Amino acid sequence: MSASASSDASASSNYTLVSSNRVFGGFLKKIKHASASTSTDMTFSVFLPPAARLTEVPVLYYLSGLTCTDDNFCQKAALAFAAASKRGVAVVVPDTSPRGHESIEGEDDSYDFGTGAGFYVDATQQPWAKNYNMYSYVTSELPKFVNDAFPATSKTLKSITGHSMGGHGALTIALREGPEAYTSVSAFAPICNPTQVPWGKKAFEGYLGSVEAGAEHDATLLMKKANKMVFPTILIDQGAADNFLVGEVNQLTPAAFVDACKAAGQPLRYREHDGFDHSYFFISSYVEEHVNFHADALYDKLASAGKVAPAPPAPSAPATSVDIESIPEEFRATQGKQIECKAAVGGAAFVDACKAAGQPLRYREHAGFDHSYFFISSYVEDHINFHADALYEKLASAGAVAPAPPAPSAPATEVDLDAIPEEFRATQGKQIECKAAVAWGPKEPLVTETITVDPPKAGEVRVKVVANALCHTDIYTLEGHDPEGLFPCVLGHEAGAIVESVGPGVTSVKPGDHVVPCYTPQCNRPECIFCASPKTNLCPTIRGTQGSGMMPDGTSRLSCKGKPLYHFMGCSTFSEYAVIAEISAAKINKAMPLEKASLFGCGVATGLGAAWNTVKVEPGQSVAVFGLGAVGLSVVQACKIAGASMIIGVDLNPDKFKLGAKFGCTHFVNPADHDKPVQQVIAGELTKWGCDATFDCTGNVNVMRSALECAHRGWGQSCVIGVAAAGKEIATRPFQLVTGRRWCGTAFGGWKSRAQVPVLIERSLKGEIPVDDYVTHVFDGVDKTNDAVDALHSGNCLRAVVRY
Repeated sequence: MSASASSDASASSNYTLVSSNRVFGGFLKKIKHASASTSTDMTFSVFLPPAARLTEVPVLYYLSGLTCTDDNFCQKAALAFAAASKRGVAVVVPDTSPRGHESIEGEDDSYDFGTGAGFYVDATQQPWAKNYNMYSYVTSELPKFVNDAFPATSKTLKSITGHSMGGHGALTIALREGPEAYTSVSAFAPICNPTQVPWGKKAFEGYLGSVEAGAEHDATLLMKKANKMVFPTILIDQGAADNFLVGEVNQLTPAAFVDACKAAGQPLRYREHDGFDHSYFFISSYVEEHVNFHADALYDKLASAGKVAPAPPAPSAPATSVDIESIPEEFRATQGKQIECKAAVGGAAFVDACKAAGQPLRYREHAGFDHSYFFISSYVEDHINFHADALYEKLASAGAVAPAPPAPSAPATEVDLDAIPEEFRATQGKQIECKAAVAWGPKEPLVTETITVDPPKAGEVRVKVVANALCHTDIYTLEGHDPEGLFPCVLGHEAGAIVESVGPGVTSVKPGDHVVPCYTPQCNRPECIFCASPKTNLCPTIRGTQGSGMMPDGTSRLSCKGKPLYHFMGCSTFSEYAVIAEISAAKINKAMPLEKASLFGCGVATGLGAAWNTVKVEPGQSVAVFGLGAVGLSVVQACKIAGASMIIGVDLNPDKFKLGAKFGCTHFVNPADHDKPVQQVIAGELTKWGCDATFDCTGNVNVMRSALECAHRGWGQSCVIGVAAAGKEIATRPFQLVTGRRWCGTAFGGWKSRAQVPVLIERSLKGEIPVDDYVTHVFDGVDKTNDAVDALHSGNCLRAVVRY
């Protein structure tokens, strides 16, 4: 198949698609192309994760060891693609040497030199110099080719890893090219000091003319030469039973590299694993950890550049909640149930036979998968769990042993107590009693109570709340205006917290991490079309249970006086401790004071995102902001940063205009000062045709109409941010829309919470988003929460922060 037949590749690329297999939701493609570096056709494999269909993804290069081709890794370590699929990372696997050129004498005489043993150097000696240029191929030609052929692969974000000879290649290439070229580096059982061992000496003498010439391709010598930290950390895994480590000849000599790193001040995570050898069984056991190591580094680099935040590790798959009312009536009765229907399928004969015999059959067809082991690898865990369930149930029915529970979606998390902050060690896995402001009913004052907070379950995180900012949404619910408001509950959703403990399967945060709980989660699962799409942040993964006041498993972690309490917006931070879903925890820089970080849990982040993400305000545009509370002022702040030339603040309270000017307003309108609708003042007096963008931050449906009708004729956008009371509807004349105005809305400003809240925090730390002026009132202690509520009602409060 030619390149033109592949929809996800550049049409200009000149290559042959040898094969394409679906695996773990992505596609593994084997490519053959002409190489200028080796003067031969070269073959490599590339795994494209599901995210590559929607956005640019970073790339991890894997270099194989002696005698291998790209097939060894792809077929024997396919779990790498499971992790890469979840994390949104492409994986490129080149061959280990040129092949198919004119035969060279002695090329195939031994396994450790010649074919399959290019050693990732550019040969200078004849007859090898024409073809054996694997260094140039891997570092220059191949990345450019991959980027051209597959435009979704990042040109600037790549990392490198490898095994044995490939581990040598990964370390030396990364150290030579530096962190500007490779964001991170790791290795499995690498040849660490090749100038001192038979494999390296043979390669360097043959390809380069002398062992001394190989000094520039010796990881240990390169580290000594650098004599400084080159990468934030390097990861190396080594099998303690590796025959090339403990056999007749130590070909790997990791101790030399460990010592060189220590002397140079280079952080190194070196791990030896008892009982593991040099094989791909060893690699398979730890390859997911290496993929996650690189994914963390790659997305952290993006975050530090202010482009996107780290993509968190894909969590275990919680059950997707279904809103029955949103499902067409004809499909409601079949939700979660087996369906019997007609189909023309390859297994139809057996299906029909089972049906006729009354034999229950779970028959599944998977689109895009073929007959290969890539298909088997993608679903073999399902089959093992199916049989384990049956086997242990049979034992249980015989009274021999208790049944083994269904395999959890998240494996148990091993807890290293030494790694847990001392203040949290005693509470791991135990209930915590703490103070909370409990809302026993609507329109009732909050009551300070002692509540019980259960340990987190799978995929959950328990946090110590340090600071909580009150948001009008909390008060809106407390006053009985929220149709989803449930009582008794613990309100609160705008907080800064510290992770106290984590449930099984949690990998993206650990005890001691600082987080912002986010009411808009981000599951980041490859099958979640909402997380994968750059158009929205509305991940629905836990929407059903969150809306019903429960954790993802449908139960509560909070109780008081023996009665369960409802959770609120997945956060419930009017409490000294809370339990949230992992996918709702945005890990942030500890340098940010948590009372300031809390502002990014809702209001300030929402206003910034409304301007930057939803409307995308441009330099020189005119905007009008209705309602100059914390959300409105954050819209003003964002518009000023975006370069808006006219920023009109609209509010009935003229006392807010002074602060509005400080945030960036250039004009002010008090609707009470005019005898005509405010939209006619803005579109007619302050401007001729209206503003390029308008924002409602009040939740008043009449104000929403005013905001729309002063948007610019032909192209004006009006964004609804404020939440209206239950049952309220918006209205305008259709002519307002026909003449080019657009009405839109935003939730949490369109931010993908776990990925982008950390970026906002970094920008605030750099002084790009100052937030001090939002905090107008500060209280200490849960029992002061009612005082904070009163302050919010006073009219001169932007954000009241309660510190616990």
